Amino acid sequence: MANKFLITQIKSININEILFDFVLIVYSEFFLYGIITGGRWFVELMGLNAFLLAGVFIDFFIIWYLGIVLKSYWAFPDKIWLKILTGIAAIWILVSLHFGIGINSTDIFEPDMISLWIFGYMLVMIGICGGMIFAFTEFSRKKNISAARFNALKKLFPFGLWAMNIYLAYYILETIHFKKILPGIVLWAVLTGSGFAVFHFLEKKALAKNGSIFPDKFRKFSKRYILPFIIITLLCLWDEIYIWGKITPALKRNESVSAAGLMVYLFFSGIIPMRLMLVFQPPVNIYNILIGLFSMGYFIISLLNLLKSIFPQG
Repeated sequence: MANKFLITQIKSININEILFDFVLIVYSEFFLYGIITGGRWFVELMGLNAFLLAGVFIDFFIIWYLGIVLKSYWAFPDKIWLKILTGIAAIWILVSLHFGIGINSTDIFEPDMISLWIFGYMLVMIGICGGMIFAFTEFSRKKNISAARFNALKKLFPFGLWAMNIYLAYYILETIHFKKILPGIVLWAVLTGSGFAVFHFLEKKALAKNGSIFPDKFRKFSKRYILPFIIITLLCLWDEIYIWGKITPALKRNESVSAAGLMVYLFFSGIIPMRLMLVFQPPVNIYNILIGLFSMGYFIISLLNLLKSIFPQG
């Protein structure tokens, strides 16, 4: 009976979680203050604008993926306690994500108020609102979800990108030594209108096909493999934002960061709860749980080695 159970578990192993854990291990070994980054860290290599833009993508994809995860947990209508527990966990993750990015961005960098306002506005409008559109439509019973998403996005993007388009318009004009008000307005209108036009075109195409504009095989492959890869990559970046947001102020004050303190910090940051939600995501597989615990353990060991290298006396 035990052998039959183990064989069944092997056959039903979640490949997307294996990919998730593989990327986490590779990141822990080679990228976490390691060989490929040359002893530096990703956020430092990216620069302020790339870091703030990454925050928009983190928001969008994490919120969308949380919708997918919650849908798998909420597939059991009789387990009200599970819906409440996972709902609280999702809210916790989202609140800590935004609170942490806001605090840590000022600790790591010294952003000017214009960049902070533009990217902060875009993070709310595109990252949060866009992610929520995709998350909520995961629960929709409509057949043509793609058309509904494109319809919402074509209305959201002009409002979400208007400030960024002003920034881009005058940056482009200054680059070509043609910084004037009127050409800037025209270029801003072109950039803003083009976003609307693209999503309007995609909406019409989705309506014409009465479904997704992508082939079913590609859509399923993307959701099973490409999306988890994007999520774990963004989670690794999220890790760095929180880790260095804790380490950088300590270095400036000539203080140390304890391993226990950083672990508690990461738990309350929402990173560990996010990983736990993924580990126990239905359908639960014993091998996925074991591999997930191993990858998290490997990440924690790598993190402890990082702290020892920075704070030898800590």
